[in-house]
Amino acid sequence: MGSFLARIAARLAVLARIPAIATALRFVPPALGLLMAGLLVVQVRAIGWDTIARVWPSSPWFYALFAGSYIGPIVTELLIYGRLWHVGAEAAPVFLRKRVMNEALFGYSGEAYAVWWANGRASGPYTPLQVVKDVNILSGLVSNIGTLGLCAATLLLADGVKLASAASAARGPALLGAMAFLLVVTLFLLLRPKLFSLPSRLRVFIGLLHTLRLVTGVMMMMALWSVALPGHGLALWLTLAAWRNFIARLPFVPQKDLLFVNLAILALGHAGRDVAAILALVSAMTLVAHLTVALIGAIPGVTPSRRVVA
Repeated sequence: MGSFLARIAARLAVLARIPAIATALRFVPPALGLLMAGLLVVQVRAIGWDTIARVWPSSPWFYALFAGSYIGPIVTELLIYGRLWHVGAEAAPVFLRKRVMNEALFGYSGEAYAVWWANGRASGPYTPLQVVKDVNILSGLVSNIGTLGLCAATLLLADGVKLASAASAARGPALLGAMAFLLVVTLFLLLRPKLFSLPSRLRVFIGLLHTLRLVTGVMMMMALWSVALPGHGLALWLTLAAWRNFIARLPFVPQKDLLFVNLAILALGHAGRDVAAILALVSAMTLVAHLTVALIGAIPGVTPSRRVVA
């Protein structure tokens, strides 16, 4: 992955020096915003306005939990990169845009953007590519272990077996192959410490923050679903959390929330229409948040400049 990011970052740096390309790049944030708006309309129309209106939560806890689940990963990255790159809260727009790019475009596009930005802004003993590579590998390692743990816990519950069986009937070999791939990648990363450039003390620091992010993120999302539909048991929310994290680990897949909602609709059927509506609502709210980030990012001066650090 390191060489992959290096090639993308190098090409971005070269292209950004071309005047015509530099001018065109100014239109990327608003274009990304239009893409978000289009996806939002498609998703809401697919689930139906009437269904979403019926299950629309009134509890303020729902919106507080959503805000926490959206901002949590950004705070984690600020803590990690703030220590490694010596940047503060002023870099928050960079990591917000990084998340939008990863989820709206394709995996690792946000990492390539972060490397490109940091090459002219960050300071520290390690190159931006080394930092982004190690942080991303550790994030994937923690997420893989957490996802496999959630999937294992899910299979011990009745609702989990039901949902897993329904999903397996639709995607069987592909899903089993993907789970095996996660396991192989996890074992490979655990057994190859030479892949990392950062020292062990920093890797432990990064790993602990990623673990905290994963645990709190799963708990907040499950609590959010429970607040919206209190009539369902813990087993269903744990199962959905496992599938959500599993899909999040699929590389180079844009709009994973849409894939997650579609899988849930397929597995739950008509009986789970209200659950699907809540999942679609959360996904739509995420798209609105991405749209807001993209539009604000189009305002000159919002994202910190890439001034060269001496």
